[in-house]
Formats: sequence, structure tokens, C-alpha cells
Amino acid sequence: MNTNYRLAGWSALASILITIFAMITASIGLSVGWEKVGLPNDISVVAMFALYIPILLGLDGMTRASSPALSRILLLVGCLAAVIVVFVQTIFILRFVDFSFTAFPVSASSVVIGLVCIAFNWLIFRNRGFPTALTVIGIIAYAGMVVASIGSLIRQGHPLTWIGGSLSILSIVWLAWAGRLWLKKAA
Repeated sequence: MNTNYRLAGWSALASILITIFAMITASIGLSVGWEKVGLPNDISVVAMFALYIPILLGLDGMTRASSPALSRILLLVGCLAAVIVVFVQTIFILRFVDFSFTAFPVSASSVVIGLVCIAFNWLIFRNRGFPTALTVIGIIAYAGMVVASIGSLIRQGHPLTWIGGSLSILSIVWLAWAGRLWLKKAA
């Protein structure tokens, strides 16, 4: 039994609910304003990125044998980016900083996590650790995350945010499929 896979599997499945909630609240916030959905969205972002740490551990476990150095670098960079998002969003929720302080580090860290997940999916594709369709979905979904985050870096509500967000919806499929496969591996 691999506890990293078990933790990654359950984290991926929990992340589905949080991701759906975050996407809904972000869509409402970007469309009609953040007054009622801002705080719930911020809290969901903290939870979503905290859950990426065990997910990244699962991805590292799948790629470490075939690409040990690159896998470790991706793991460290991805975890650091996730910790930055969690920290910055938490101090924003606690009102130690204002939104302008959070915009760049959260969006830039999201770009980094998206790129890390694309790289991990590519490595898994090469060593056939997941079904090909799953890795392709992962690459597309996390490319969407990168595009949406770049849109947020340009300005809030930029069209790239909507385009990338539409693609990143596939992360729900990726999380469900990967989570199920990790739980099977952990059994």
C-alpha cells in the first residue's frame, strides 16, 4: 500500500468539489461582483491549492523512477507555488493585506502550478503511468489553468481568464480519473 497514492487519490477527489465551488463563485464574482462570493471563493482557493500538495506528491511518485531529478524539481517548485498561494490568500482572508497585494503572487503561482502539472502529465504520458487520454486531458486542463492565470495577470476579467477557465474545467475529469486510479494503486 502506498500512502502517497492514497492521500493523492482522496485529495484529488476532494479537490473536485472545491474546484467546482471555486469555479462557480469565480464566475459569479467576475460577472456580477465579488460582494457575496469573495470570501467563500478565497477560502476555496486556499483549500484547493493546499490539496495540490498531496496531488503533486502522487505525480512525483509516478515519475520519480523514470525522471528522478526532473520529478523532484517539479515537486519542489509546485509545492512552493502552492504554499505561496495558500499563504498569500490566507493573509488576505485575515485582512492583513489587500487584494492588490495578492493578485500577482496568486496568479503567477497558479501559472507555475499549471506548468508543473503539464510537465508531470507529459512525463507520465512518456512512461505510460496513466492512460493516454487521461494525460492528454491533464495537459489541456492545466494549459487552461495557465491561460486563465495569465489573463488574471493582465487584468481581472480579461478574456483569457474566461477562455482558460473553460479549458480548465477539464481538471474535474482529470481529478476524478486520477484520484480513482491512485486509490486503486494504494489498495
